[in-house]
Amino acid sequence: MQRLARIVRDLGSPPILVVGDLILDCYIEGSARRVSPEAPVLVFEKEGERVLLGGACNVAANLVSLGAKAAVLGLVGEDATAGSLRELLRDLRIDDSPCVVDPSRPTTRKTRYVSRTQQVLRVDEERRHPLAGESRAKLLAQLGQRPFPYRAILLSDYGKGVLDRGVVEAAVAAAQSAGGIVVVDPKGTDYEKYRGVDLLTPNREEAEMATGIRIRSSDDLHRVAARIRALTGVRSSRSCASRAPAAWRWRTR
Repeated sequence: MQRLARIVRDLGSPPILVVGDLILDCYIEGSARRVSPEAPVLVFEKEGERVLLGGACNVAANLVSLGAKAAVLGLVGEDATAGSLRELLRDLRIDDSPCVVDPSRPTTRKTRYVSRTQQVLRVDEERRHPLAGESRAKLLAQLGQRPFPYRAILLSDYGKGVLDRGVVEAAVAAAQSAGGIVVVDPKGTDYEKYRGVDLLTPNREEAEMATGIRIRSSDDLHRVAARIRALTGVRSSRSCASRAPAAWRWRTR
């Protein structure tokens, strides 16, 4: 949230497009106090259920809470989960009209079963294959609008197949056409696909995974920064650390 707050403050609260993996987080609350007579597993007695915005949708919700205007661009399926997700977005006045409907994949839903404060099971409904065909063309068309209506694009990558290299390139071109910026919350180890973005915000674990360098000292941090600069073209601008280096920002200008 602190990173998002700085971005919103620095930009002066322009309309922001969040592009990435749209997720619905579901929490099934109850108790698991006995073993099933059918198999050696716990019996979960459901008491309640909550649904929350996750993934790129949660990022958009955080932006709105900071006073920004936000829209989301990603994939949803033709299912009840998509309806629940879009209803939550509209309740927060987040524009979901750029979303692309892909009948070939379900809307990503993560269901967590929680007994008191202990999570006992998580069930994921998702498809992680890369974008292709008509769905990819529609998503790229949203980024190909000219004049482009957003001054900033935030790429929220959860590794579900939406943010491939071509989509990132289209986002960079769109932002440049509007005199805006592209900010990335990265995922995975392929940082070369983020080349051309303006701001990269990996946390410590993500930076170590992407570079293969364990961060134990300030020298290690400089090596990580140099490696990420080589991969993406961004330059180090700030180190944010508490007791140990935890998050960094890299920008190109």
